[in-house]
Amino acid sequence: MDIALNGQQFTGKPLTFRYYDIRISEIEPGYAQSEGGASINIYGKGLYDSSIKRVKFSCDGGEREVTADWDRKLKCLKCIVPPLTWLFGGNEVEE
Repeated sequence: MDIALNGQQFTGKPLTFRYYDIRISEIEPGYAQSEGGASINIYGKGLYDSSIKRVKFSCDGGEREVTADWDRKLKCLKCIVPPLTWLFGGNEVEE
């Protein structure tokens, strides 16, 4: 892919673009305590192991990203649920 803002002058340095059709099929467990700290597994189509794996938790009050790990045996992403206090300006928990 090469980009031009005016449709005529391209950068001349094309980059590879990949689109992954990711569809989440299941999250286990389906709920976690508001204090956070629970480990969850995320299953779905299009998930894969990569060097950077992040999961974003979002709601009307904001969003938070956490680091995830790839479980080769279960073929799922694993992460730790952040505490809900970040929504209300509470203390951040170190990852």
